[in-house]
Amino acid sequence: QGYDAPLKLILEKADATSVTFSVEALDEETTWIGQIVGKEWFESFTTEELLAEDLRYYNGMAGENDVTLEEYLSSILSRGSHQNIRMAGLDPQTDYVVYIYGLTPAGVVTTRLFHKEFSTEPPYEGNDVTYDIDVEVNRAIATITITPSHEGVAYFNNLITREDFEAYGSDINKAADAVIAKVIDDYAAWDYSLAETFEYNTDYLATQYEFEAMANTEYVAFAFKWNEKCERLSEVSYTWFEVGEIPPSENVISVSISDITQTTFFVETTTTNNDPYVIFPVEAQEINKLTTDDSIFNYVMKTYGTSGLVNYLCEGDVKGTFSGLEAGTEYVVLTFGYEAGTRTTAIIRNDITTAEAGDIEACIYNIEV
Repeated sequence: QGYDAPLKLILEKADATSVTFSVEALDEETTWIGQIVGKEWFESFTTEELLAEDLRYYNGMAGENDVTLEEYLSSILSRGSHQNIRMAGLDPQTDYVVYIYGLTPAGVVTTRLFHKEFSTEPPYEGNDVTYDIDVEVNRAIATITITPSHEGVAYFNNLITREDFEAYGSDINKAADAVIAKVIDDYAAWDYSLAETFEYNTDYLATQYEFEAMANTEYVAFAFKWNEKCERLSEVSYTWFEVGEIPPSENVISVSISDITQTTFFVETTTTNNDPYVIFPVEAQEINKLTTDDSIFNYVMKTYGTSGLVNYLCEGDVKGTFSGLEAGTEYVVLTFGYEAGTRTTAIIRNDITTAEAGDIEACIYNIEV
């Protein structure tokens, strides 16, 4: 009479960045776990050492998630037969091992270990790759998802405004090439090599990221295959999206300032919702002649810009100390709702004057060697 294994591992197929396998269980109530690891790493352990290493890992993950081992394993164990399980995110042209074994939520191993070796394919060499670009806009946040037709192929992605697009001649391929040139120049200014520029700006798999856009602005997100010399190899896939007006915020912000010293002050805010806002000091002489919120905001945008205001962005109640002020100087602490280059509430002004500097000759210095 033949032996019927409690679990059977079937390797279905592997491509450049993924593997598909199936598991057949003799008893559909059998719980099991599986891993995919590099072949070299797998071969560095005996079976007993590998199982012990896995258990150490599961205990560590349970601790990180503040749950018991049984609670953690119960959340990740598979039960019974499963068909066509696809695991993505692998490196092209790499040797791997997929292995499974029976395991209970209590961490008890119930079967021997079953494994299959496989190698991922080289990345697709053709230049006819395309990229599906999906954009979802929620107020000022654009969630951009890029799915390549062939995973494992090096590609670059970015976005620009319609204004920039038109400045590049309203040609998406020319615009993409111009963006590459700018990226290379920007990285070279920080002494990055071309190889490093390629490494830090390349994706191989589907990716998703969030971009905080400007109100009333149209953008084009794009992607294309490129090589180690940062040269574009494919046609550019692209999608247009637009962020509209940002509505006024109903956030009511209260500001309390105390403990003003020569160079610091303590601030505490309370809010009625989590809409974003900014708070920061400006020398009073810079805005004393500005009498309206619009004129103050125009000054702020010209002086700080969107990149500068990001440093002062807050959500919800906050408290802390501002530093770096000049002694004996009048300041205005500005607080207002802000999102995507738009002022969303009235501006709150709090006037403060830092303490005068002390007598330098009266200072006492303690020097330790």
